[in-house]
Amino acid sequence: MPALTRAQTVKGGVFTKRKVPMPEFGKDKYVFARTFSVDTMLEGQRMQDALADDDAKSGRAMAGFCVLGLCDAKGARLYTLDDIDALCQWPFSALARCADAVSMINVALTEPAETARKKDSRRRKSSSRSGSRSRKG
Repeated sequence: MPALTRAQTVKGGVFTKRKVPMPEFGKDKYVFARTFSVDTMLEGQRMQDALADDDAKSGRAMAGFCVLGLCDAKGARLYTLDDIDALCQWPFSALARCADAVSMINVALTEPAETARKKDSRRRKSSSRSGSRSRKG
């Protein structure tokens, strides 16, 4: 597996997206949920901190989460923070499904990275043991 170059990493990573069905808006309608960048994650944390003081705003927090994580087919955001009030007018089932999809795609994709780190750590330990055996014999 070739190592990434600086140019490849500065350009940015590839974001994963998944279809989220939106039957409340018509048959076969959908949006995409996408993975967050670090900047998006920080923006979400700032937004959650601002909304966390008022339990009545939990719907607004869910709508804000959708603003950050819903995108078009190319991965570009569909909404801005100015759209939160409009998203709060959606049927609750649609808003909850989208917020859940955004959460799941961002949480689920961190697991393979952790698994890869564990495997790499085991591989390094294994190769250092086998290397020490070969030097003895």
